[in-house]
Amino acid sequence: MIRLFAAFLVICTPCIALSGGEVGNGGQQVALDFVTHGFTAVGLIEREFHAGSTSCKSGPYQDLCSLELERVRNAVRFAKVVSLPEVTQIEPGSGRALLYVALNFPQDQRILVSETEWRKPELCYVRKLPLALHEYLGLMGIEIQNYRFSSLFAEWLIKTTDKDKFQGCPELFSEGEWQ
Repeated sequence: MIRLFAAFLVICTPCIALSGGEVGNGGQQVALDFVTHGFTAVGLIEREFHAGSTSCKSGPYQDLCSLELERVRNAVRFAKVVSLPEVTQIEPGSGRALLYVALNFPQDQRILVSETEWRKPELCYVRKLPLALHEYLGLMGIEIQNYRFSSLFAEWLIKTTDKDKFQGCPELFSEGEWQ
């Protein structure tokens, strides 16, 4: 009987792990897409805002040069990203359920991503990258109830990204300027 139970555990444990929407355990597309956007954001910042770059010597985006990119990359690499049909949180006081695209939980190094919100067409490339960056910076304790770095990154991204990356949110594109 014990052997039968042990065999059951050996066979079924991987099935249990595969049933969740977690990157690294499951193959869930929204979670994978979120992580990919996180790595893309880190790569762009590393390429444009590395020590010695002209962007780091002067200009409105200098703060991006102070990010410890290896720490951010490790946050993307090691965080558990879980997708759910919807991500809500109860608003203190009112008791209303608030919808979120994503929420981070630093104590668990976990990010929950709403499949419904993430797949909306208006959440285009230039909105997804800063959002993913913000959630990872939140895990690190860098962006807690603020968007210091992710908003700078969003502004830079909108000004420098090709028009085709604005599919779903053309209102952001006006010859590379904020509207």
